[in-house]
Amino acid sequence: MITGETGSGKTQAIKAILSNLRSFDMPALILDFKDDYSDPVYAETEELKVYDPNEQSLPFNPLAPALDPRSGRVNQTHHLHQLTDIIKRIYRLGDQQAYRLREAMKAVYESSGVPARPFVPRTNQTYPAFEAVQDQLLKDKENQALLGRLSPIFDLELFSSGARVTDFGSVIERSTVIRLAPLPGDEVKNSVAEFFLMALYNYLIRQPQSHRLGRLTVLDEAWRLVESPFLEPLMREGRAFGLGVLIASQFPTDLPNAVAGSTATKLYFSQTSVEQIREIQRTVIGKTSGTDADHLASIMRGLSPLTCVLYSKQFPRFLRVTIKPYFERRNSQPTP
Repeated sequence: MITGETGSGKTQAIKAILSNLRSFDMPALILDFKDDYSDPVYAETEELKVYDPNEQSLPFNPLAPALDPRSGRVNQTHHLHQLTDIIKRIYRLGDQQAYRLREAMKAVYESSGVPARPFVPRTNQTYPAFEAVQDQLLKDKENQALLGRLSPIFDLELFSSGARVTDFGSVIERSTVIRLAPLPGDEVKNSVAEFFLMALYNYLIRQPQSHRLGRLTVLDEAWRLVESPFLEPLMREGRAFGLGVLIASQFPTDLPNAVAGSTATKLYFSQTSVEQIREIQRTVIGKTSGTDADHLASIMRGLSPLTCVLYSKQFPRFLRVTIKPYFERRNSQPTP
């Protein structure tokens, strides 16, 4: 968990950690809301595959349900309810609009030959593209208001080639950046990001429990994702499936207690707000008054950029540390 005000060093710390872990061949899935990780030079240097919705469809089909490894089946009805709940919350749909959307997705499955009940998919199983839902909704004039609400996510054709991507594992076998910055509006950005969290969670829980760090997920600007029903389970259960999470936001209070409490190590970069400092005091000291709490508050107010308070389960007390930023690490490496 990494928090800090703008310019304090959060992104440089994340890049430094990612760079260090490259030597362990550890793939990372990065949801990039601010173009911090999508720069071509950075991506090439760190061997990141960048998916840019301005240039190509995103490598994920929201209508592809997850496979249950025990039964070998997919449950498309359960999947559609998950998908509808995400869209309903982000786009503030009414119950009737959510019902119409869900029924349209069911009809798209049916017209594509996808069985209505759980089934064992074929080796070359494909699913309808997400944009087919728009075509289905257009068949009923009663859906005009719903189409108006959802038009950005349909009109951008973000997943038009996604019908060919049914194995989410193939997306995260290598380090990947999903470039979200150019997408218009928070609703589109957040819904696409939540689709990926849903896919990641559904993929992980169907893998063996390795209890060994094997892949990373970077969630910068995490305040956008705190309402996702998949964030807390990923934080609580991901470790068992080998997932490490770097979760960052500007303020400690951006993250729910269940999410923040699931992180073993916390980096607190500078904060000036009394409310935020008190949250840090409660987490690190256990109280907001007394000599130790006052000392921590004084440190937080005086932290310079790239300096932070590190609080970890590995240490009995907090440490004040300085991060060597990513750009210095790269510049100090010898030329091949």
